[in-house]
Amino acid sequence: MDTSLLSGSYEAWAESVSTNILGTALVTREAVADMERHGSWGQVVNIGCAEEGSGMHAVSKQAACAMAQELRCGRAWVGGFVFLHVPPGCHPIPP
Repeated sequence: MDTSLLSGSYEAWAESVSTNILGTALVTREAVADMERHGSWGQVVNIGCAEEGSGMHAVSKQAACAMAQELRCGRAWVGGFVFLHVPPGCHPIPP
């Protein structure tokens, strides 16, 4: 799928934006709503790489990362929710 900013098709752009931005937003919203409904708290962890791909695909991945940062700054203290965006791969866990 060509998501190039200069030659990519609208359909390819729309699919990338729909999956990476809207999909992430909808799943996050529903997860938080479910935790609130049950009176519980938790962590929302988005796994993605902002440097992945090129064109509109890379832009949409960066937007998903920015969304997690916005949520972390605006809601991290409310109800015990923690929002994280981490790149895929192995991450050492401190002792």
